[in-house]
Amino acid sequence: MEHLLNDLTIRRYDLQPVPGTVPLTPQAAILPPLIYYFALILLPPFPSQVNHHVISIFRSLLAATASILFFRLPLTYHLPFSVGLTYQLALVGLYGGCRCLDVFFISPYLFHHIPRRVKYHHEPRAEPPSRWRSRALSNSYFNLHFLQPREAAITETATTDKGYPESWPDRASWALELELSMRGAGFTWTSADVRHTKQAWTPSVGDRVHSILLHVLPALSISVAMIRTIYVHHLQQAPQQREQQEKQNTLDDLPFPLQITLTAALGAFLMTAFSLGHSVFAVALAPLKPHPLSYFPPLYTTRVYALTSVRGFWSYGWHRLFSRLFLVYGVWPGEWLERTLTGKGP
Repeated sequence: MEHLLNDLTIRRYDLQPVPGTVPLTPQAAILPPLIYYFALILLPPFPSQVNHHVISIFRSLLAATASILFFRLPLTYHLPFSVGLTYQLALVGLYGGCRCLDVFFISPYLFHHIPRRVKYHHEPRAEPPSRWRSRALSNSYFNLHFLQPREAAITETATTDKGYPESWPDRASWALELELSMRGAGFTWTSADVRHTKQAWTPSVGDRVHSILLHVLPALSISVAMIRTIYVHHLQQAPQQREQQEKQNTLDDLPFPLQITLTAALGAFLMTAFSLGHSVFAVALAPLKPHPLSYFPPLYTTRVYALTSVRGFWSYGWHRLFSRLFLVYGVWPGEWLERTLTGKGP
């Protein structure tokens, strides 16, 4: 395996790691989420007889350490066999660090809010099959994947826990749920349009497997083949060519049709890669039903060609995994600055 990775690295003459970075080590990959998890266990309030001051200091130290280790990932490490995974490493590092700061410092101290668990309950709804099937096929997961809903129509209700977990097993479960819920689904800091649709039909395991085998994997394979073909025939350079030329071939050097094709293929690769990971986790954790860990609302519910505006694409055509990050670090500070400058008040 090592020789294969080295061969791949040697072939990619035009892709070099950032100077000063080293290959990612297992310890560097494991410690940030592990320390983050231990800090989350200490986040819910403790009973009054416990020394809150000591716990708060210890939790803050763990959170600060996790944040620093997350932020160090893209600055210190790279994956020598894949520029795509190195990009994902940078994404994980920036998102993880920002998430730690939000969970342990911004949300509790600025908004006085610690997320509460939200539980979803599904009850069968009396509705003619022809009606609910047609509604389910309208702008939903099933329409996106050309599926017929297999389950009956349901009514979904959400209830918020009045308190916080107290026992250590419940705290451990609560912390794991929150760490795995990038979108906040299952907690009180979910963005309003996180599910894209109000239709309450949950894809079954069969639906997701159908999607993976007949849509996601073929689309992922085609996009990878297109990216590799364009790279090999138009961008790749041998060592002697690199030495003779003053600059490397880039996207800007490609003919415009190939630029559009490569951009579309990269976008399709990202969408299908996210969808594959999301669906695989949904299938793997489905046996845990009705535990909140098994709740995976669909990432995408609208076909790309049905989107008619930039706002429509980012609101309904793309996932919402980073929605809270954009709210906390972009939208809310921008709104506050606007109110301050315009004198509109709080």
